[in-house]
Amino acid sequence: SSPSAYYLAHLDYAKGNYPSALQRFESLSGDPNFKGIAPYYIVQIHFMQGEYEAVIQEAPPLIANATDKRAAELKKLLGESYFYTGNYSKALPFLEQYQTEPGTRPGRHDQYVLGYTYYVTGNYSEAARFFQKVTGPQDTLAQYAWYYLGSCYLEEDKKKFAANAFMQAYKLPFDQDIREDALFNHAQLAFELSYDPYNEAVKSLRAYLKAYPESSRNDEAYNFLFKISM
Repeated sequence: SSPSAYYLAHLDYAKGNYPSALQRFESLSGDPNFKGIAPYYIVQIHFMQGEYEAVIQEAPPLIANATDKRAAELKKLLGESYFYTGNYSKALPFLEQYQTEPGTRPGRHDQYVLGYTYYVTGNYSEAARFFQKVTGPQDTLAQYAWYYLGSCYLEEDKKKFAANAFMQAYKLPFDQDIREDALFNHAQLAFELSYDPYNEAVKSLRAYLKAYPESSRNDEAYNFLFKISM
C-alpha cells in the first residue's frame, strides 16, 4: 500500500540507500497522496548522488508550488548544482536567495560557496564579506577562505590586509599547494609594503625556500632575495 511504500522509500533515504530510495519515490510520484512530496525527495537524491544536471532540470518547476521552507531548500540545491557544474552566474541568484530566505540557517559551507561565487564573478567586496564569515575554526574550509580573502584584498589593492590573509592561509596545515602559494604571495607583499623590506620579506622568502626546496618558484624566490639584498 502507498503509506508503507512511502515509509520504505523514506527509510532507504534516511539510511543513504539512494538508488533504492530514488526508485521507490519515482514509483510514488504518480500517487495523488504523495505527488507533492515525492518529487522533492527525488531532487534531493539526485543532488546527493552528484547528478547536478538532473537537479537543474527538475528543481525549478517545483519551487513555485513548494512551501517556503522547501522552496528555500530547493534554491540551495539548484544554486549549488549550478555551482558544481561551473555555471557561477546562474548559481548566484539562487545562492543569494537562500541566504536571505526566512527561517533558513546557512552554514559555513553555504557562506563559502556564495563567497567563492562572488569571487569568480568579480564581486570582490561581497566575496570578502562572506569569506570572512568562514575563517573562524582552524580547518580546510578556513584555509581556503583565508587564501581567497587574500586574493580579494589584492584585487581591491588592500595589500596589508592581503598579506595578513595569505599568512593566515599559510599557517593552516591542510592543503599544501595553498600553503605554498600563500607564503610566496605573503613574501612578495612584505617586500612591496615594508619600509624596512629586508626584515619581513627576507624572513618570508627564507621560510619559503626552506619549506619548499623543490618548488618551481625557487629561482623567482632567489631573485627576490637578491633584489632585496642589493
